[in-house]
Amino acid sequence: MSEMSEYYHGYTSICSYIRNRNETCSFHEFIDLYQEMIIHSPPNTDDWSGLETAWEMRFLRSVKDIIP
Repeated sequence: MSEMSEYYHGYTSICSYIRNRNETCSFHEFIDLYQEMIIHSPPNTDDWSGLETAWEMRFLRSVKDIIP
């Protein structure tokens, strides 16, 4: 699968943000910048801690793949 494939809604946003910020990327800054997209993306839940955990794991996995 090509790296720009949309694995999940928001994947390309995470990758683009990380590439632009490189080693200065921040999960909290990403959340601030993409809050609307995140709120309207799966997992759809009222559990904010679960939502944050899901996106944090996605973010960290992408950082690991993009910035070895």
